[in-house]
Amino acid sequence: MIKINLLAVDRERAKRKAKFQIGQKITVGCSLILVVAAIIGVISPSGNEIGPFLSLEQAALSQLLPSEERTRAFAWYNLAGSLATASGALCGGFLSQGLWHAGLGYGVGWTFLVWGALNGAYQWGGVATRPLWRRLGERLPRVRDSAVLAIVRALLTFHLIAVSWVFFRAKSVGDAWVILRKIAAHLADMPSLLTRYPFTVAHYTGFALIALLVGVEILDERRSIFQRLSAAPVAVRWGLYYLAIVALLVLGRWQSREFIYMQF
Repeated sequence: MIKINLLAVDRERAKRKAKFQIGQKITVGCSLILVVAAIIGVISPSGNEIGPFLSLEQAALSQLLPSEERTRAFAWYNLAGSLATASGALCGGFLSQGLWHAGLGYGVGWTFLVWGALNGAYQWGGVATRPLWRRLGERLPRVRDSAVLAIVRALLTFHLIAVSWVFFRAKSVGDAWVILRKIAAHLADMPSLLTRYPFTVAHYTGFALIALLVGVEILDERRSIFQRLSAAPVAVRWGLYYLAIVALLVLGRWQSREFIYMQF
């Protein structure tokens, strides 16, 4: 009789243990679902906080910090949140551009996504390292204001954008990597290759136009071109207008029926 009672007790314990284990699994599963729903539910297109976490975080900060440190902590708290929102918006915008280009009759092309991701990474890197460069500029003002640094920055920006456009124009990511590897392998041969390349009048015209646009950009950074034109004499201003119209008529590709952007 005692043995039968012990077996019944063990059996009842096993049933309770199994029930508790099933209940724990159900609780954990529901908790995970609720956590995912809570995270996704507070996501907004503007990046603003629409959930309950903001008030909880601020309440916790006010309780954990002494009164003399709260203002500084809240300032950094808001700045970090705004920086993260801006960085995410930049990267998401460029990735959306890549997706948009991938849908313009090309199919879903990874090259366009890589192009958008690279541009987003460039923008995020510039925003993230801006405080560092500002502090270095304050310590080295002569280097910050030097023309050499400005030229180096312009060349670096140009080549970074050129690398991203290799992916934009390539047929596949593999082709883009092949192009970049060949460029890197023949950098030392670049001077000799340039001397042997059969340049035409169209090439020289393109180089001259690029130099002109770069010069206009430099002048526009110091003072707006429109302000310069407004301050110029009437004869000079209208002479430049007519010169621009003639340049468009002479250099324009009027025989092309398709918008040049769609030919990429």
